[in-house]
This record gives sequence, C-alpha cells and structure tokens, in this order.
Amino acid sequence: MAINLSGGNESLAHANAWTEIQLEIIAATTIIGTAIFSQYVGKKEWNKVKEVINLRMLLSVGIALIFAIPCIFFNDFMIRVISSFDDHISQNVRNNANEYLRIIAISWILNAWAFTLQMIIREKNHGFISLFTSLLTVIVNIIFNSIFIYGLKKPIVFLAYSTIISLSIEIIFLSIWIWIKERVLFINIFKIFKISKEIFQQFFKRLPSFILFVIASLTITLRFTLWNLGYPVGTIGNHYLRISAATILGLTGMFFNIFWTTFESLSATVAVYIGNELGNNKIDIAKRNAKQLQGFHFVLAIIMGLIALIFAFTTQYMSFLSEGYLKELKNYYEINGNEIPNGMNIEQILEEGKSIFLQNIKNSLLGIVVFIPMFVWFVSRNRIISIGGKTNIVALIELLIGIFQILWLLMIVLGLTRLNIIFAWSYFIFYFSDIVKWIVYEIVYCKIDWAKNVTINQV
Repeated sequence: MAINLSGGNESLAHANAWTEIQLEIIAATTIIGTAIFSQYVGKKEWNKVKEVINLRMLLSVGIALIFAIPCIFFNDFMIRVISSFDDHISQNVRNNANEYLRIIAISWILNAWAFTLQMIIREKNHGFISLFTSLLTVIVNIIFNSIFIYGLKKPIVFLAYSTIISLSIEIIFLSIWIWIKERVLFINIFKIFKISKEIFQQFFKRLPSFILFVIASLTITLRFTLWNLGYPVGTIGNHYLRISAATILGLTGMFFNIFWTTFESLSATVAVYIGNELGNNKIDIAKRNAKQLQGFHFVLAIIMGLIALIFAFTTQYMSFLSEGYLKELKNYYEINGNEIPNGMNIEQILEEGKSIFLQNIKNSLLGIVVFIPMFVWFVSRNRIISIGGKTNIVALIELLIGIFQILWLLMIVLGLTRLNIIFAWSYFIFYFSDIVKWIVYEIVYCKIDWAKNVTINQV
C-alpha cells in the first residue's frame, strides 16, 4: 500500500529499519532456544519444554520493549540516526516516517509474542498451521490497509494500525489452536515466570553467544545506514530525480523478504528432524537427517531463486511500484516550489524518474536473488550447527563475518561511489562478501562435532 502514497516507500524503509533490528535480535534468542526446546521435546520432558517457552517469550517481549520505548518517545531522533542524518530527505518523508515509527513500535511487542508462538508450532512440526496463520495475517493486514488507505483516505501511519490489528488476530488464532491441539505448549501468562534453575542455566551458559548475536545483528542494521551514507538523496540517477538507497532498498527488501519467508517456514524442520533425535541420543539418525535436509533446502533454494529471478525481470514493467515515489517527486517541484532544471518540464522529470526507479528496483533484485542458493546453503549449516548446541561458534562466525562485511561495505561506500559506480552494481558487489561466509560455514561444519545432546552434555 505504501508504494501508492507520496514518499510512502521511503518513509517505511527508514522506520522499518528499526523493526528489522529488533527482529534480528529476537531471532538470536530463537537460535539458542530452538536447540534446547527441540531436544527436550524429543525427551518428552514437557515441564521443561514449558519453561523453555516461558523464557523465550520473556526474552522476546523484553527485547521488543527495549527498542519500542525510545522509538515511541524519541522517534524523530531514531529516524535521523538510521538515515545517517541526511538533511536532503523531504519533510514529508521525515514526518511520515516519524509518525509511522511511533505506532509500529507498539506492534513490536505483539510481534514478539506472535513470532515466538509461530516458532514453537513450527518446531513442533506444525509448519502448515504456521504458514496458514502467516497468510491469514497478511490477508487481514491487506484488508485493513485497503480500508484505511483507499476507503477512508487515511495517511501512512494507519498502515501501522493495520499491523497491530492483524498481529492481534494472529495471536488469538494461534493461542486458540495451541489450546485445542497442543495444550502442553500453551502459555499461561500467570505462570510465565515459572522457570527452573536448570533451564536458566541452559540459556545463560549461552549468554556469550547471545551477546555476540546481538552485536552481529547491529552490524546488519549498520549496513542500511552506510548505504544511505554512500547513496543519499539525489545520487542514484540524475540529482533532480531525488533517488536514494532508501528509496530502492525499501522495495527490494520487501520483495526479497517475501521469498525468504518461505525458506524460514521450512527451516524449522531442522528442530523437528535433528533436534528431536539429538534429544533422544540418536546421534547417527540426526546426522543422516541433517544431510537429507541440507539437500532438500538446496533444491528448494534453486526453485526459489528461479522464481525470484523471473519476478525481478518483470518489476521493470510494474509501473504501479513507482506511484508513491512519483507523487513525492511531483510534490517536491510543484507544491514545495523547488526549481525545475533548465530546459525540462515536470512531465519529463517524472518520466525519467519512473524509468530510473524501476530499473534500479530490477537490477538490485537481480543482484541479490542470484545468491539465494548460497544464502540457503550456509543458513542451513548455521541452523544445523546451532541445533547441536554449538551456538557460541555460530555466534562468533556471525559477528566476525558481520564486521568483515561492514568493512567491505565501507570500501564500497567510500571507494566505488567516488568512481561513480551505479547503485545496483555496488549492491551486487557487496553480496560477494557472503562467499567468505559460505566457505567459513563449510569448514566449521566439516571440522567440528556439532551433533550433541544439550540436555545432558556440557557445551
């Protein structure tokens, strides 16, 4: 919906950068919690399973609150930070981003609860219910977005209200389903603080890995800031088109996440087919399942990559994607009274802007989707190694590679941009850094004994 509103895509790109940060950190708790959860499920120690769920939920909601509070009360400053204090961003985009961030931050608390419920039912081998619920949430979100934006003609901030409504429905649906079908997993909020010393120890002896994951997550967020630093407003295409990295990455990230969500839904099978076997001390079966799942994920990645590749080529012909950008560009010249370049009229600027905008969406998508099979391969290695309890090793890899990728991006931002390398090429070159990540995970997977029962072994 945001693509149809003036500056909508760019506004949401800045605000949702903070959404991505806290989600990455919450995902870190999942990587640690999944190994413990799945192995206790394998042993059928349901009291311990409930305690693991309680602690995962408390950690997720706590992280969401830590980020939500400053984004609610200091939203303007948070937007300025994430946009690298770029003063060329239009006031309309900044205002929309500020208002949206203040409300969407409230939804993070609901999202933390829903995310944890989703992961639990996936890890209990109910992937279809997870997928159905995700689709239901998306449909409800679209319906309310349409009502607010097209029916009631409300501003961008109402997209955040739609998110709150859809997440509330998701939590209610999942809670009812768990109560009916998997009552042993149901979260009793009056007993949510009931966590044994053993479970605390299982989690907090992995505290160093969690801290490393958090720092690694922050390096991912820093990328968005650096892209904005390297390609601020007016540096993609001619300066009068006012296209920045945020203008492009908002849509590119949205489309890529749609494809990636499919894999994330299926990657929970690692917990079911490997973690449960490890919990039962069936180490050889767990290792065999790991090989089979790695192959399945790779085949899935090839299919996903081909579909995403075809989709990327078609985006250049999706004129509606540029509607919000063109409205903002037109307002900049006609309503705000900024000077039109000599020898041009507004129609020429809009036509050129549309062409450059869509070309960059297509080219930046192409620059990332070609790496999907490699992404899926090393993320599968990551999940498999983690499920065996080697979260400290995985966290250290993520941190070191994250730092390396920041340095790689700095080289691009400070070096290639001075050579007038177009944004899409810079974006493509950046993802070559993931080849190093792939190599490191292959070496670690082959060299360490990752298959451990964490419920009885010390890690």
